[in-house]
Amino acid sequence: MVVLGDSIFQMDFAKLINMQNSALGIFEVDDPQRYGIVEHKDGMITKLVEKPENPKSNLAIAGVYFIKSEATLTN
Repeated sequence: MVVLGDSIFQMDFAKLINMQNSALGIFEVDDPQRYGIVEHKDGMITKLVEKPENPKSNLAIAGVYFIKSEATLTN
C-alpha cells in the first residue's frame, strides 16, 4: 500500500487491504482541473491525467494505492 504524504482523509484501510485486486483511491471533486483525474470505462481505469485543461471526469486521485502482488493473487 502506498499513501501519499499530502493526503488527509478517513478510510477503512482493512477494507482496502482485503480487496481481491489492486486499487486506486478516488473521490469526486467540483474543480477537476486542480487534481490528477481518473478517466474510466465500464468501471475500469483507462487513463490518469494530471491537472487536465478539459477533464473527462470529476474523479480525482486520492493518493492511496493498493497494489496486490502476483504472489498473493495466485494463492
